Amino acid sequence: MTPCRTLCLVPSAIEHRLAMTLHLAADDRLEICGVGVIASAARTMQLLQIHRPERVLLFGIAGGYGEHCEIGSVIQFGRVSIWGVGAGDDQEFITLAQMGLQSLPDDVAKFGDTIVIDSTIDSHLLTVCSAARSSTQVACRAKSFPQVASEDMEGYAVAVACCLASVPLTIIRGISNLAGDRDPAGWKIDASMSNCVEYVNRYLGA
Repeated sequence: MTPCRTLCLVPSAIEHRLAMTLHLAADDRLEICGVGVIASAARTMQLLQIHRPERVLLFGIAGGYGEHCEIGSVIQFGRVSIWGVGAGDDQEFITLAQMGLQSLPDDVAKFGDTIVIDSTIDSHLLTVCSAARSSTQVACRAKSFPQVASEDMEGYAVAVACCLASVPLTIIRGISNLAGDRDPAGWKIDASMSNCVEYVNRYLGA
């Protein structure tokens, strides 16, 4: 198979359906990477082997941390961290770095709890193993990562796969709800995804 230019990834079938207005070039591809840190890491590595892209773009919806963003906004992230891989939970949680550990040895890849994907962008994404269930849980997570603007369940995992494959990654997310709000009545999935796709179209056309 001929290598593609941009491998565009969305986590879910819902996001894939809402991304149908994406303006893809002939050598771009749109694929579902899967929901959650395990599926998205494994599927992304598989898709990297299949398509051999020049770059990867992960986009979709995410939960916002209220003081840093608002519902309907779109954010391009410069760094992504992982929450939930370590020890303990909520207020007692400690990261691998705080435990003096790292996910891979230095001779494989050099990154810790945070991966910088674009040093020119300040926005910070937190990848979690499960979405926050309350504002209290959001506060616990923000205590460890005070500058986090949003949380998702795939960004860090996709970043690990891209780092191992030496492929540059861009992450763009539309904020569909406040993190910790489990009531879908307040979510704006369609509108946020539409805004995200508009942003991605501008990015791809640049």
